[in-house]
Amino acid sequence: MQYVEWNTRAATDDRVRCCWTLCGVDADGEPAEPALPDGCPELIFNFGDPFEHVSGDGTRHAQPSCFLVGQITAPFVVRPTGSVDLLAVRFEAHGAMALHADLSKLTNTWADAARLRDATLPALWRTMSVQDDDQRRATLLTWLARYGHAPSAADHVVRELVHAIRADGARRDPTPSVQALADAHGVSLRTVQRRFLTQVGVSPKRFSRIVRFHRVCLAWRHEPDTLARVAADCGYYDESHLVRDFRAFVGEPPAGFLNSLAAFTTLFLSRPRR
Repeated sequence: MQYVEWNTRAATDDRVRCCWTLCGVDADGEPAEPALPDGCPELIFNFGDPFEHVSGDGTRHAQPSCFLVGQITAPFVVRPTGSVDLLAVRFEAHGAMALHADLSKLTNTWADAARLRDATLPALWRTMSVQDDDQRRATLLTWLARYGHAPSAADHVVRELVHAIRADGARRDPTPSVQALADAHGVSLRTVQRRFLTQVGVSPKRFSRIVRFHRVCLAWRHEPDTLARVAADCGYYDESHLVRDFRAFVGEPPAGFLNSLAAFTTLFLSRPRR
């Protein structure tokens, strides 16, 4: 399996963090694996065989060929059914607002491209489905340039709060930052929280937890060490605090999850830290 990630900031504003591809000849029979929460909605183009989402009761749901995945806040298990040929846009937390009116409706689920605000996406998938990798990148960059320079659908207060939580590394409770931004812009705390939920998909506090959790996964991957040190460096009060988040987000305690990372998860944690 080959995972490649590239930066698209030159073609977009702060709405897109990167793009990535994942390819493999035949992954049928690979075990189901949990998707890793990272605070980023993703627009996925699948040119291979369908992926399946496996629900908690074992029910399998085939995912479409082009779809937007919202925030992941609980164990979200997927598996390939054959050849893997994915191209995706990883948005910043607020970056997918132009595609869907209420991102909270997509938390732990997805929306088919036909249900999204951009009516050109199904045709974009058809165009790229017959192109080689270089042509797909060029076609996607053309779409991203248009998307990135269109008027932003996200509120500027929400964007500021997303960047503040990222910059802090989610080490602290975001509530004071939310209140400070609300006061600075002359709106209520509840208004900022409501806008954030709609435009990001989760509350500021939940987003902060996801960012902190993902930092732990990256830190562990790049510099394996004791959980206590990793937890402290990433802003957790103690190891039990860290364990609670791991059980909530991936359904396992950190030691078991991180010491036996699944193949796809390992690929997504191999990229350089930002």
